[in-house]
Amino acid sequence: MKTYVIKSWSAHTDAPDSEGNRVRITGRAGGLLSWLLNLLQISPTVSLAVRDDRIAFREGSLEGLVRSHVPLDNVCSTVYGYMKPWKGAIVIGTLVGLFAAFQFGVSGTVARILYFGVPGISAGILYYVLNTKLTIGFTDVGGHRYGICFKGSVMEGQTVDEEAAAKVCHIIQDLIARKTASRIAQASSHAAQTTAGRDRDLRSATFYYADSENQPKGPVVWEDLESLERSGAIKDDTRVIVEGGSTWSRWRSVKAQGER
Repeated sequence: MKTYVIKSWSAHTDAPDSEGNRVRITGRAGGLLSWLLNLLQISPTVSLAVRDDRIAFREGSLEGLVRSHVPLDNVCSTVYGYMKPWKGAIVIGTLVGLFAAFQFGVSGTVARILYFGVPGISAGILYYVLNTKLTIGFTDVGGHRYGICFKGSVMEGQTVDEEAAAKVCHIIQDLIARKTASRIAQASSHAAQTTAGRDRDLRSATFYYADSENQPKGPVVWEDLESLERSGAIKDDTRVIVEGGSTWSRWRSVKAQGER
């Protein structure tokens, strides 16, 4: 995965920014040349934008541009990774320190420690800061993985922050949870409306009922069934069926549905 230098980073938990973004991260290619091209507004950039309904990737190069939009409903998981180049920092620091100590030909233990330690430690720290990498990504329901790898920038004054990456993932997960809750609420509302509509239709339907000898009688309407119940011809256990239906039900359950 290609690594980009962070240009800007913003994340909002309470409300989106003026462009509707909850998260907006932009980066550029590393190196001095890329920084100079960036000043001229011609450097290829990459961006990750999270909105309430989708996640948008934009990856540019000198050859062209690729955009992808993933609906938030299709996102199933998020991930962030933090890579610390301890080994590389130690190796670089040691090599620079040895070079400095022998290059200047100093003698004496204290002098050699100073000539070795100061350049070596400084080089190691600088290498560590500039090469610490952070990956942010997510996986959609189809199993496709999307991600961007960033590192800090001295030029733009941006540093890699693990807590900031975790915040981005939490924002995405929170938006997914809200979308899921909204879908469940809509489904429940639709089911309730469907049931209510079915119950209203029940009172205007035509029925048949089974008499004391278990013979079908009818057709009758809802008001007829209520009248027959008052006269004792129909009881709670009497079987009834909607005209055109395929299943007989007890009058008590049919009545309960129609009286909702």
